[in-house]
Parts: sequence; structure tokens; C-alpha cells
Amino acid sequence: MAEFRRERAAIKRELDQRGILNFVFEQEGASGEDPGTRFREAVQGASVYVGIFGKACGAYTREEFELARTQHITCHLYVQEMGADERSPELEQFLKHLSGVSDVPSLFYFPSPENLSDRIIQDLWSWVDRLVGQAHKQQAHAQQERVFAQDINDHLPILCDRDPQEIQFESKITAYFHQRSSRPLLLLLPGPVQEAHGLYVKRVQLSSLDAWLNKAGVSGIKQIKHVVKSPCAMTSPSHIRDEIIGLLKERNSGSDQVILDHMRTKRMRALLLVVQILASECGGDPGKVLRLLAEYWASFPDTPQHHVVGMVVCLREDQLASGSQGWWQRLFSRSTTDPSTGGIFDQAIQQVQAQYQNQSQLRVEILPRLTSPKAADVRRWLKHELVEAKVPFVPGKDIEAMFPKDKDSLSMDELYDQLTQLIKKQAG
Repeated sequence: MAEFRRERAAIKRELDQRGILNFVFEQEGASGEDPGTRFREAVQGASVYVGIFGKACGAYTREEFELARTQHITCHLYVQEMGADERSPELEQFLKHLSGVSDVPSLFYFPSPENLSDRIIQDLWSWVDRLVGQAHKQQAHAQQERVFAQDINDHLPILCDRDPQEIQFESKITAYFHQRSSRPLLLLLPGPVQEAHGLYVKRVQLSSLDAWLNKAGVSGIKQIKHVVKSPCAMTSPSHIRDEIIGLLKERNSGSDQVILDHMRTKRMRALLLVVQILASECGGDPGKVLRLLAEYWASFPDTPQHHVVGMVVCLREDQLASGSQGWWQRLFSRSTTDPSTGGIFDQAIQQVQAQYQNQSQLRVEILPRLTSPKAADVRRWLKHELVEAKVPFVPGKDIEAMFPKDKDSLSMDELYDQLTQLIKKQAG
């Protein structure tokens, strides 16, 4: 208990301030119970276990951890970097025991305790965010998942094919390889939050990216990975790097080279990270986080030939009622010069594009703004070969009936839900 006392106290203060129940053994005071009984009760009632390891391993530590695993409690483990001869034999044996054990998360190695408590709090919030996000996603799609068999589910994302975005996305990816660029690629996808940026990215992930790169003569593994944490909560390029390296489940050395090494060992030719930026979470400055992301990628090392590394940034504009809009949202809406392409992020997009226009540091590409689909789009989607093979025929009159007489388009969120219900009906 002598090690990391200050860090544990800082973590406890942060959790206490947020009203989150926590148990830090040496700060519990006298309880009248023996220590073993007390920590066993605490572990069994916990949702997450945080273990910090340095030079020594107490008698109860091993039992705490094994009890947490038995109870299927999420474990976050942090180990200070040092030579094996500096650790106690018990701790060294314990760490070796964890190597290769299933259901145990990767150990996070840190060089010094400085800022460790901040890192742990960030990780805990990321864990909570994932749980909340998964719960919302499960709730939103529960009906859809009950309706369709897995093979149909795998092909439904094709229904969010957007011609302008598809054409532009493909041209930017293929041009990247034809020009033999070695700089990261930053793709910006603006549009109202109701237009379901995530569905479009999923379509690219499931079918488009592989086809585009094969056409460009690039064979090998291509991956799109989603950053769960909101980039609005990131305050420096190092935070972005930490999130990416954590997503790849690699050991953090504080260098972007870890990402390129990961691609090499996994024989990966394309790695695109996806982040979602919600305008209302930007604290009044929708361009700040975009500039931070651009700054990070502009300083990223050159990529090997015939490889691409970069990020798809989904710029999700909240459509809030005028009475609840902040001053910054009203300001941006007034300054928009082109209503067909205008949005909260326009000024920030233009600034980033102008800053990196020569592409020597960063390739910034802007995809066409997401707009609401029309009936003609739905008819085209349903004729796609991947859809026709799995989805029953849908009459044109039923497609037209989804659109109100006073509207020629529907937001993707609303349309997608109606369309899946219609396909369910046709499937009987």
C-alpha cells in the first residue's frame, strides 16, 4: 500500500466529486472487520477493478485480482516500466502469469506516476462511454436485429449508399495511391446529425474500401476502426495517440511509430480511424477539435509506399431549435453563404483545408455534405446486387408511401427505420 498512495488518493478524489462509489483500502478507516473480509466484499460489489503495479505485490493483491476475474469484473491494469531485477519476485511472477491469459486486458505500461491518475480517470470514463453507447445502440436496433437473420443484417448497410460520397471517397483513396503519397489522409464528412454518418461509414467498411483498394492494385488487410471516445474530450495530440494505440491494443511508448509497426506486423495496407464530432459538444468552438486532429496527423511520420493511414471525421451538426441554440450556432448559421452546403463546421473546414492546401504535411479531403435521401435513392438501393440477393421485392408504391406528400425527402435516421419495417412486412 506504500506505492502510488498519492495517485490512488487523486483517483478517489475525482470519483468522489463525481458521486461514483469507490473503495480504496487504506482510506476506508476502521471497520471492525478483518481486512480479507473487507476487500472481498468490496471486489464482489464492484463494476470495475483498477490495479496499479510497481515494485511490490501485496499478499492480498493476487487474491483481489483473481476474485475480480472470477466475478467477470472489468479489470484495468497499469504497470510502471522498470527492470525485472527492480521488482519483487512475487510481482514479477504475477505479471508473467498474466501474459497470454484469456479474458485479461493488455497491461498499460507507464514510465512514471506523473499524470497517471489523469490517465486512469480518462480510461474509466471511456469505459463508461462504451457501456452507455452500447446500451443506446442495442436499444435503437433491438427491433431490427430481431426482424432480420444475420445474413440480411450484413447486407442492409448497402442501403445507405450515397452516390456523391461514394464517388468522391473512391476518387480520393485511389488518387492517394496513384500519386504515391506518404502523408496521412484526413477525410471530412459533414452533415446534419440525423443523416446517420455512422451508417455510411459502415457501408464503406463492409464493402466499398476493399473494392476500391483492390481496383487500385493494393492487396492486403484494410481496416476501419472506430474511436469510441469523443474527440471533444481530447486536449492534446498525445491524447489522440493514446486513444489510437489503446484501440490497437498495443503497448504505448509515446511514439506514433507504434501505429506503423502495428500495421507492419499485422500486414495491414490501410488503416482508417473514424471519429464522431457532435457540434453541441464542442464548447462553443466547433473548429477547435478539428484543428487538433489536423495538427496530430500533420506531425505523423511518413507512411510506407502503397500504405494509407488516416482518419474519417464525421462532422455531425446538431439541428437544435432556434430558442435553444447557443450564440455560436446562430453566428455560424448567419455567416453561411451557400445554403446547399452550409453548416456549423464550414468555417473550420475551410481553415484546415487552407492551412494544408499544398499537401506536404497532410492530405485534407472533404466529402460532399450528407443530405436527406429521396424515393429515387431508395429504389436504386434496393436494386443493388447485394441487396436483391437478400431482401424481398418492395413495390414502388410502398416506397413512395414512406414519403409525406409535402416532403420529397426523409432524414436517413427516419428513412432507415421505416425501410427496415417495410422489408420486414414484405418478408412476412
